[in-house]
Amino acid sequence: MGITDYLFSEIVLQNCPGSDDLNIVNRGFLRDIGRRIRCFDPLSPLKKWIDSIEIKDEKTARIIDELIPSQCPFAREIRCFNRTILKIPPLCKLNPLYDNLMALKFRAVCYLESQKEGK
Repeated sequence: MGITDYLFSEIVLQNCPGSDDLNIVNRGFLRDIGRRIRCFDPLSPLKKWIDSIEIKDEKTARIIDELIPSQCPFAREIRCFNRTILKIPPLCKLNPLYDNLMALKFRAVCYLESQKEGK
């Protein structure tokens, strides 16, 4: 049982009235429901492809580093007369590929840093 399965089943069990009376069989049933809910991920092939990208040369690492921003470009504060009128939160966390892209950028930066130390 993975951590997400455990968290899902515990959240469901904590919010169910009479959850103290549930036995192990019922807890396993709830865990299986959690697996079925998360099993459909249409972006899974794209996530796997991004994670499988290997950085083998400095040119590729630099391109990846330049293309993927290190900070969310959408976070803004709209100000008028030095007072914040509207604050737009970072929307990058809504991107389902955010974690994969940040991991790719991290690998590229680590490659560039290791090449710099080797010279």
